[in-house]
Amino acid sequence: MPNVCLIEIMVPDVEAARQFYCDKLGFDIRSEAYLPDVLVLEHEGADLILIKTDKPSQLDYPHEATSVLVFEVEDIHLAEKEYKSRGVEFIREIGDAPPGLFTAFRDPWGNVHGLMQIIPRE
Repeated sequence: MPNVCLIEIMVPDVEAARQFYCDKLGFDIRSEAYLPDVLVLEHEGADLILIKTDKPSQLDYPHEATSVLVFEVEDIHLAEKEYKSRGVEFIREIGDAPPGLFTAFRDPWGNVHGLMQIIPRE
């Protein structure tokens, strides 16, 4: 099976996306070489690439097919509280999921991402 080598996130405003993904979510910048249309963020395993697009997403999550980028956190309640204090809008309550606890949020352009706290099951 092929490995994931990068993750593209389409955004209509790369500079505003920098503020959201860096200031609110805590990512660091790997490269600004392709600005103003592309910004590369550091991420272990597969970099996140913010790419300028024409319009935001109108996705009706979870009722439409999509891919959701899920970030693992140690304490989902603490992470959600921290992100909410930075203005991140959550669209799903924390609840059980097959590998643990899960919640979801949107970026300002409609892209859906999740937080997951892995809980070993017996």
